[in-house]
Amino acid sequence: MRNPLYAVLLTASIVSSASHAATITVSANASIQSLQTAIQIANAGDTIVLKGGVFHETALIPSSLSDLTIRGTNGAVLDARVVTGQSLGACLLIEADRVTIRDLTFRNAATLAADEGDAIRTTGLETVVDRCTFIGNEAGGVRFSGNAGVVRRSTFVGNESGVIVDFALGIRIEKCKFDSSTTAGVKLSGAHDCVIEKCTFGGSAIGGGVDGDNGFTNDDLVVRGCTFRKVVGPAILNSGDGATIEKCKFTDSAGHGIAIFDAADISITSCSFSNLLYQSSAIVLTTVTNATVEKCTVADVSSLGMFVTDATAVAVRSCSFKRGGRDLEPCVLATGSTDISLEKVTITEWGEGVWSLSGAVLTLTSCVVTNCVRDGFDIENTSGAVTLTKCKATGCSAEGIDNSGPTTQATDCTFTGNRIDVANDGTLTLTGGSFGTGGTSTAPAID
Repeated sequence: MRNPLYAVLLTASIVSSASHAATITVSANASIQSLQTAIQIANAGDTIVLKGGVFHETALIPSSLSDLTIRGTNGAVLDARVVTGQSLGACLLIEADRVTIRDLTFRNAATLAADEGDAIRTTGLETVVDRCTFIGNEAGGVRFSGNAGVVRRSTFVGNESGVIVDFALGIRIEKCKFDSSTTAGVKLSGAHDCVIEKCTFGGSAIGGGVDGDNGFTNDDLVVRGCTFRKVVGPAILNSGDGATIEKCKFTDSAGHGIAIFDAADISITSCSFSNLLYQSSAIVLTTVTNATVEKCTVADVSSLGMFVTDATAVAVRSCSFKRGGRDLEPCVLATGSTDISLEKVTITEWGEGVWSLSGAVLTLTSCVVTNCVRDGFDIENTSGAVTLTKCKATGCSAEGIDNSGPTTQATDCTFTGNRIDVANDGTLTLTGGSFGTGGTSTAPAID
């Protein structure tokens, strides 16, 4: 049964549709002047329209109001701070399923006691947020604790985090813009099957763009077609299996591009990295099993192109790295890792090309290193096997290959035109290929 107030305000504020859903108008000049009042008289399936102006209030959509739509017109704003400056808490709490929020601006949500300062906090299923703007909220712009929600075509500026996903499944974030988040554009805590697509991230600090390092794993994350520019902190940081990152662009930032840890079944494809500053690396894989990095380009990175540590079964294919390692760091560093393969990788003008140490088991095929400040291939393993096939190092200011590993093999490789082409302090087997001449029997240095 409808609230009696509903009948009183029917003519002034409600237009019924043929399907018996109603449209309830809220404005300073209408009979209904607050969103919470409109919610109190609404039925499931109704639409509430906020007409222009600023509404200083917070509101709750109870679980009984499924399929409700709230939309704004003429720049309507929901502000969780009253005119006197007093904070009211979160802007909008959603408990109902299939609620749609469209064309509204949310601002000034604040943390009060145990109430976190989210602009929208939803525990309902299939919440849709479309074409909304979130400004200056102390916690999240949108916080999902209910499954299968969507945020699309929305803008987040100056919030602690733009979107927060807390233990929710199937959240989609599409075509959104995140700027100047104080923690992260998207914060993930126990998120599963989250898709972030065609979004832009900029000006974030501490947690960077997508922050999945919050004490819980985030499995099956997909980040596709996103741009990260002027991000402070890792652009993408995540722990969890099954992550797919493809066709993303990372540029003009101070922090790692992609950092994945404690994870399996990772795919990084067709991503570009450029002008990463302040000891930043393009890709960091730590305690990762079964990862593929393919068709990526890296240029002008202050530290490493790739850092692979304590990992197993990592394949890097058809990637190019140009200019990096400003403190003479290597382009690819593999340590404590097994079954690491590089195929058709090119490295140019780096501090050093490929550095293998601490027992790494590494296979390199058709890789080319040119014009490095230090060695092209630096094998410092005390154990572990390194195999090079059809690889080339030229124009390096130190060694083409500098080996102290116990079982290094180079077949059909070319090491010419370096300061010293081949230096060997371990056990190095050279088969075929092209090398310099000279050296000694105990530690041959072939130049």
